[in-house]
Amino acid sequence: MENTEKDIRPSPEERRRMIAEAAYFRAEKRGFAAGDSVEDWIVAERQVDEALGIENPEQMKDEMAAYNRMRREVMRMIGGVRGTVSAKTVRQALDKASKELKGLGEYTVDTVNKAAEAVRREITSRRKH
Repeated sequence: MENTEKDIRPSPEERRRMIAEAAYFRAEKRGFAAGDSVEDWIVAERQVDEALGIENPEQMKDEMAAYNRMRREVMRMIGGVRGTVSAKTVRQALDKASKELKGLGEYTVDTVNKAAEAVRREITSRRKH
């Protein structure tokens, strides 16, 4: 059986490396100036997946909208907390925001889960710095 380009898919590790590289180049293009590293990652992920023929543009638009909505909601929930925010508080805020977004029925469960993971990564990276 003959392999075509569509039959060749990178491993998850290769795909992740491709996304990391694309996100890096996106940040480099703006001179590493103020920007959102999570947004860089999401845009890079879309670009790589689109190039690989993995997702459709409408799904990508939904994922970005869900991410932005999830991020706003979680930040609103934890914004009033004074001092250090615990991992438990973040998890609770993410769970509550995820439940609310899923309940609206505007996004697929997978899209909401991806948004929650992206927001979790963002908050985790901020807590480390």
